[in-house]
Amino acid sequence: MERLQVDPQQPAVRVSPVSRPRLRVAYVFAGHRRRADVRAHLEALAEKHGFELDMHEVDLVRGEDQDVLDESFWCELLRFLRDFRLFCIIATPPCSTYSRARHLYKRIPGPRPIRSREHPDGFPWLTAKKLQQAAQGTAFANKTWELADLAYELDAAFLSEFPEDLGTTDTGVPASLWQMQKFSDCLARKNMKTFALFQCEFGAQTPKPTRFLSDLDHFIGNFYLGAPEFYDDWSYKGPLPRGCPHPGAHQPLIGTDHEGKWKTGPAAHYPGPLCNFLATAIYLSWADSSSASGGDLLQSHRCGN
Repeated sequence: MERLQVDPQQPAVRVSPVSRPRLRVAYVFAGHRRRADVRAHLEALAEKHGFELDMHEVDLVRGEDQDVLDESFWCELLRFLRDFRLFCIIATPPCSTYSRARHLYKRIPGPRPIRSREHPDGFPWLTAKKLQQAAQGTAFANKTWELADLAYELDAAFLSEFPEDLGTTDTGVPASLWQMQKFSDCLARKNMKTFALFQCEFGAQTPKPTRFLSDLDHFIGNFYLGAPEFYDDWSYKGPLPRGCPHPGAHQPLIGTDHEGKWKTGPAAHYPGPLCNFLATAIYLSWADSSSASGGDLLQSHRCGN
């Protein structure tokens, strides 16, 4: 399937004369390739522990022919994934139209909100252009849930991330991926869990509270299990504490920087330690499964070999 060889700069899958276990991962909404991204950490683990990595990454920023909203490409992608013998599907949809920072425009000038908890698909008074932006963001969210269903169908693992739903602001309650019914539906599946964390505890320059949904095991780090909870006025109750462990040490991701660029832009990329957190969970969960020699690789990891 030539169309899905999404990065011609990526090295070909290694071929070994001795058959080795093969970890197969698909990452939709993968973003730009970076030096310390999830793939790079999985490649390092493959080198260290002697397995093959077969990873396919898809994102519009890598080519105009990778638009998941193009129905023909989407159908082709789903067919490919069904034949790929996947261990894990990762889906991290764009969140710009859901951004909490939009609801803080009265304090610091910036883009205004285009949706809310009351109007999750977009405010009815939006202009045609803004309504199209909201519809596109909703479509990305729905594609994520389609991938969750596909993983369930294929008995593959699933991993998704989106900013934490932190409840009300002074201009209303923002909408969130985690308010959608499919989130609750997925949580009802076997082994599925959700947790939140502060990205600053994984190498980020700001707290950037974020939430994960996954049925992987072996997450190692400081995170807070449980779905988001709220008080009656929709103010945030938990599970995250009121602040990260670094009070006063971070600048807020609101407004623009000295070059006039939105501060939320660079924070869209995961810091290296967070990528390692995710890659390690994928590897350890796979190594502990029947897909990887009955857990022999996990024993190798624990022994430090």
